[in-house]
Amino acid sequence: MNELSALRRLALSSAKCCARIHRRGGGTDAGIAQVLSSCDALTAIIAAAHRISAAQVKGLTDPVVSNDAPPAPQPTSADFEHVRFMNDYA
Repeated sequence: MNELSALRRLALSSAKCCARIHRRGGGTDAGIAQVLSSCDALTAIIAAAHRISAAQVKGLTDPVVSNDAPPAPQPTSADFEHVRFMNDYA
């Protein structure tokens, strides 16, 4: 798994992170996709949502990141709906 995939998986598993992704992306598909496609944005969101440092976020994802992993797929409509659902109901 590459770094972006690991960060995305970690962020999408947290309601706090999804709420921040939704807010930062302006609630639009394009905005959410932009946030989900940025390692820096996801790192900052995870760190802020869980009150940890960026180095600690990196420590969480390092065990599953490999250098020869294929690139992360583009965010899908299911990802957008998941972010919206977690923002609204979690």
